[in-house]
Amino acid sequence: MVTIDEDDLHRRTICSWMPTPAIDELMGPAIGTLDWALQERYEGSVPTLPAIRARFVYLWQTYWGDKPQVGPEYWKGPKTAIRFGTRLYKFLLRYGCLRPFGTQSVEIGPGTIVCHSAIVEQAKARFHPEHAFALDVRVVSPKILYVPDYRGFARWLAMQTHSDSKLGLVHLPLLWGKDWQEMELDRDLVEKWLGSIMRQAEDLPDYPVAGVHCKYCPAPCKGVFLGPNDHYRKRRLTQVSGV
Repeated sequence: MVTIDEDDLHRRTICSWMPTPAIDELMGPAIGTLDWALQERYEGSVPTLPAIRARFVYLWQTYWGDKPQVGPEYWKGPKTAIRFGTRLYKFLLRYGCLRPFGTQSVEIGPGTIVCHSAIVEQAKARFHPEHAFALDVRVVSPKILYVPDYRGFARWLAMQTHSDSKLGLVHLPLLWGKDWQEMELDRDLVEKWLGSIMRQAEDLPDYPVAGVHCKYCPAPCKGVFLGPNDHYRKRRLTQVSGV
């Protein structure tokens, strides 16, 4: 029985030869500000827009430390606070907080996934009835979702398992993009899909799996698809048959 947190699950399910994605240094202040703002919303008040921006800048300065507060590298923090504050303030006006950020675990297949999420509630409006959602936080909104989002699903399932009401899933990109919702999720299908992911993660394969995702990968192993046999004709990968 293996226990994996959502970050380790992500690390285990990407190609081991892919470059490690850089962690955006703005995410720390953004998540800290969101955590504080949801706690305020849970207690019944909506933080003002200047307060949200000030909180972000304070956390950014804490991260920045004793380095001189000059130059473009420093000022990208206060500049980000402007658009981040607006995005978060509008989100808090549309959603109340039923449960602030916390850690929940859910047993899936051969192990347990530990997730960090919250539960928010959409305010009543004319065309949008009141509805509760597990909150999925990310850096940016993707242009295209090629595969189901297993981290979002894991967060939803963990919160749904510990909630009496039926939940949807709302995704909140903190640094760029707009939030979006999934009102209904098929729990049986989510559990089966996550169980398959967990079994693969537990095995920790030693070699990357070839596929269409290799086409634009910068890793050196993609060279196997180049050569004298026209494997890359018309910019398409040939299918690799199983042995």
